[in-house]
Amino acid sequence: MNKLAVDVIHVDNHASFSAGNKTAYRVQGVGKSYSGTAVLSDINLDFLTGEVHGIIGKNGAGKSTLVDIMHGSDTPSGGTLTIFGETITKLTPTQAHEKKIVLVPQKTNYANDLTIAESLYVGSYPKRFLGYVSDRKMMLLSKKLLQKVGLQLDPSSRIGDLSLEKRRLIEVIKALWCFDARVLILDETTAALGITFRKKLFELIKKVVTEEKRTVIFIGHRLDEIMEICDRISVLRNGRLIKTANTDDLDIEDLAELIIGGSENEKSAHQTYTHQSSGRSKQTCFQISNLSYQDDFSNVSFEVEIGEVVGIVGMVGSGYSELLRYLGGLLPGQGSGEILLDDKKVIPHNPAFMKGHGLGYLTNKREEEALFHGLSITDNLIGSNFKKYTNRLGLIQYGRVYQTVNSIQQILDIKMPWGSGSVIDGLSGGNKQKVLVGRLLDYDLRVLLLDEVAEGVDIGARRKLLKFISEEVSKETAVLMASNVVMDLMDVCDRILVIYQGRIVETFNRSYFNESEIYSALQGIGVNGDRGNCGDNAARGNS
Repeated sequence: MNKLAVDVIHVDNHASFSAGNKTAYRVQGVGKSYSGTAVLSDINLDFLTGEVHGIIGKNGAGKSTLVDIMHGSDTPSGGTLTIFGETITKLTPTQAHEKKIVLVPQKTNYANDLTIAESLYVGSYPKRFLGYVSDRKMMLLSKKLLQKVGLQLDPSSRIGDLSLEKRRLIEVIKALWCFDARVLILDETTAALGITFRKKLFELIKKVVTEEKRTVIFIGHRLDEIMEICDRISVLRNGRLIKTANTDDLDIEDLAELIIGGSENEKSAHQTYTHQSSGRSKQTCFQISNLSYQDDFSNVSFEVEIGEVVGIVGMVGSGYSELLRYLGGLLPGQGSGEILLDDKKVIPHNPAFMKGHGLGYLTNKREEEALFHGLSITDNLIGSNFKKYTNRLGLIQYGRVYQTVNSIQQILDIKMPWGSGSVIDGLSGGNKQKVLVGRLLDYDLRVLLLDEVAEGVDIGARRKLLKFISEEVSKETAVLMASNVVMDLMDVCDRILVIYQGRIVETFNRSYFNESEIYSALQGIGVNGDRGNCGDNAARGNS
């Protein structure tokens, strides 16, 4: 039987990988719908004591929704949850906390001014007589915890002074020993970790699972990590449970096929939008040669032509986002290699410098880095480009400003319920993103770097935004578009570059697009350099 032709594989998901393991958490018949659209359907899973259970699937498979339901931050449309023998229809975060179900989320907002000790025990401070917080006891307990996991840190140090890797590990320590998690849910925790800290985390997980019989639910994208750390693996696809199996009964290739699924037609290139680059005259305006930066990426080479949309895809932590941030002038220091804009060598000192040379970068950190919170939509659209609208006396010509704002609003279909003078914070995520795209367009740039341009945008706005980039933005511009959603790139790109462990390992030309092969390349499986022949270098088809 061809596994890829099977939509749902029925298995006994309640079978233990060991007869001695009891069910800690049971998900039975759970579904979830938003506005009549099912995002989860009839999920049946058992999570056992003393096991690491992996949940894996593409973006949009339903992993995050399932985690939200299991942690009590979302309610299912149907089904039940049974935690240590007690059945609950609708779990609340308070109940989850009481039952020691603890989530370490993918993104955590840190109170940077707290000490490590305060960060560990926030919400569960050790008390002394009359209920006062015992700082001395908190410091002693924190020191013991840090020593227990081999972190040589002063508990009185600021959490904000630590590397992201150390902060992530401290979140896991807090969940396990300060909140005493009996079921620990790790959502993409390894994405920010290097090899050393990943190894330390895995050792910690194995220790608490084998010695303390805790349950760890490990959400991830990297197949090698899932295979290494998990006892059993469950695959989600399109909101359905496809298979649960012992890790020993799977290999990476099997797992990749289960994750992709669907028919060959679904996975091959499909022309959703009308962007065509075949008839244009070729004019390379952006060229990178042997570019390296710290440990983030190395020996990266490619070029982009006017009228071309080139995608770059990788797992979180693979270096694709860091590459765009460096090119956009957001990373400190200078890498090695060469960057050419219209045959002129440039060094990305800062974003303003790069814009002055015709290159604009749209960050994937919209709320933190791109939006001017508290200011109007007009201010956010024009940004720092007000000089474009001043007369000889230095006065702003507001008539021209509003003409531009109205034009961008119509072109991008930005919904402004209270007008362009209203505060940007009142817009939806999709409309905020359109505002930021519009801001870049107002600079008349030659090269656009778009990092996760459709992230956090609902499906309707997502399609319109991608369609606009494909059909309009790329007409007079070279576009480099980074994403970890393969299908978005397949919809709009002429080529897709796959980055793995900081290196471009595959280049797929449009006629060779195949979701299964691209996904495998993301994992480092079967990479061989290029798919298709359209030029003289690695980025154009021959390495």
